[in-house]
Amino acid sequence: MATAALLVASSLAGLTTQISNIDPRYATDGTIMDAHDGNTIQYESEGDFHYYGMGYGLCQEDGVQARGLCGQWSNNTVGVWTSPSLASGSWKLEHSFTPASSGWPNCTYFRSHAVRRKAADTTEYVLFLNGQSGKDNKCTACPDGSKAKCILAGTSASPTGPFQFKGVVPLRYTNEGGIGDFDVWVDEADSSPSGQPAPAYVMYKRSGAAPTPYQHRMTLERLDDSYLSVAADHSASAGIFGAPFVEAPALFRRGDVYYALFGECCAFCAHGTGIGVYTAAAPLGPWTFHENIGCNQTVSPQCGCGMSVPPALTNGTQCPRAQAVTYAQQNSVIRVPGGARVGDQFVWTGDRWQSACRSTCLAQGVPPGPIDLGCVKGWDYQYWSLLSWDESTTPPLPRQVHWQDNFSLSIG
Repeated sequence: MATAALLVASSLAGLTTQISNIDPRYATDGTIMDAHDGNTIQYESEGDFHYYGMGYGLCQEDGVQARGLCGQWSNNTVGVWTSPSLASGSWKLEHSFTPASSGWPNCTYFRSHAVRRKAADTTEYVLFLNGQSGKDNKCTACPDGSKAKCILAGTSASPTGPFQFKGVVPLRYTNEGGIGDFDVWVDEADSSPSGQPAPAYVMYKRSGAAPTPYQHRMTLERLDDSYLSVAADHSASAGIFGAPFVEAPALFRRGDVYYALFGECCAFCAHGTGIGVYTAAAPLGPWTFHENIGCNQTVSPQCGCGMSVPPALTNGTQCPRAQAVTYAQQNSVIRVPGGARVGDQFVWTGDRWQSACRSTCLAQGVPPGPIDLGCVKGWDYQYWSLLSWDESTTPPLPRQVHWQDNFSLSIG
């Protein structure tokens, strides 16, 4: 088992980063990082990685799920972190702000994701947040019918901000019960017309207030060239697809295949979720389910692992009480260029909610870490896994994930 933070070692062949799943992640100033939910992206080859993470502060968890007031307030922050290597101790906090008191509407915010928009005459960065009503606010910026759950966006000329609020993103199902967890992704490998921004897509779940049987179901829509809106007729929509009772999606491309990963609902839960794998030949589908690589046993397409799926959403399927092998809820998938040695790599990342409680880790049978984190939510661990691929299948598929205390990652 690793007993130190993430380590970095240089070699003539490139950089090797040791990733630990049982140690806190540290900033350059030696403090434990409070960064969750968001995406990590490298805008330039051999440039820094940028991590847009939510900060939940020093509130204390109960070791089980989202009870009480922890994480439900308008004082959640967004931090922009940079690192040359993804290693613990290399992350620098470039900018941090509280959206609800920085020109954005007074909401409780979750799930920060940012992308770059490159056009012939400008380059800008767009930050997306899921806004909802919290314990101390009513998110009135979200439109009627949304149950005060929507996606809001802001822009900046710099990847580190500050981000100026631009408005609510008018996605297809916003007014039909609202929107929860999401991912935004730009297909820079797409052959777009010269000078036009590469196509961008937002994959999101409908909230629990959607009409039956669409509660907690996944969908995907293409943004327009501004990345702040969509086609007025919602013609670029994938409709509803995949398993029921899901959230926390991640979208990426490997070669000519598009991959969508998501798992069961998990409200800051301790048990974590599975990793359902879907593929398509184009972002708008059709999407095909293949397997769940994050459960400790085989589950049907209607099932997952972690929480019990409401029977009304499974078409009568009896779901086993499978366990998530990562004890984490999906955060994002990081594309890591490995150079000529290993090619592009894809790192699955997830938040191990409640893991700052030593009792939670011990009950799960995983190492509780070298120091007592006192159930402080902002200090919850993450679980990272370097996806390995079965190239014998068509399309190639990521293999089953297994718990690892640590692993090596080649960069450059």
